[in-house]
Amino acid sequence: MTTARPQSLRAAALGIFLCLQLASCTTTTPTASTSNDNLWQQQFANTPQHDPNMGSPPPAGPPEVTGYWEGQVPMGEVRLKIEPAQISMAIKCDKDAKIVSQGSAPIELKTGDQSRMVLLEDLKVDKERCGFKFNKGAEFSYILSANGLLLVNFANASNGMFKRLSN
Repeated sequence: MTTARPQSLRAAALGIFLCLQLASCTTTTPTASTSNDNLWQQQFANTPQHDPNMGSPPPAGPPEVTGYWEGQVPMGEVRLKIEPAQISMAIKCDKDAKIVSQGSAPIELKTGDQSRMVLLEDLKVDKERCGFKFNKGAEFSYILSANGLLLVNFANASNGMFKRLSN
């Protein structure tokens, strides 16, 4: 009888271990990959590959500018990651996105009649083939349209139209 108890404890421990292992293997499809190395390498679940002029419906509740966005500026295709206190911007330097110019900077989001992102540091990338620079204090005014498009004026240097990829 003394050997039955340790065996049942071992069996119970093994059962708990296997349940935990099974639970850790069960995952849901992430909305975006967690790598911030290159916004163009990130994969987004359920993102329709269509014309960037076709926006996704606006999210429920108050309009939110935070999230991942993709669109066009005169220099080419751009992806944005907008967080409450940070913006990351990646510009494709070639059609296959093998060469990407990407930078990040802290921001202050200002909402209201004139919604805008104010750069708290320089947002710049110097690359031989393509790059960009926006100085500290520059303002990116934006409008989130009724059909879910984000229209951004990058410090009066360029305008862009973006569709939401993920929240």
